[in-house]
Amino acid sequence: MTQDDTAEFEIPPALAMQLATLAAAMDRSLSWLIEQAVADFVALQSYRLAATDPAEAEPLPPGEDVIAWVRAWDPPEGRRMRRAA
Repeated sequence: MTQDDTAEFEIPPALAMQLATLAAAMDRSLSWLIEQAVADFVALQSYRLAATDPAEAEPLPPGEDVIAWVRAWDPPEGRRMRRAA
């Protein structure tokens, strides 16, 4: 088992107050809350990077196919779309 790494950083006072309030409401330590926030951020950014990796991206359909698909949404001739109330 290895020892956890530590990091030192500064955050704006308003954010520090929000974190302290949230930690108290959740009955968790400030350290735990920050660890969870960083873990969530890393997971989300890793997902986004993987989703935008050109090597893993699916090819886009030809523009003509997209235009035909969007035009298929149009209502039949002579029929008017209702406005939202």
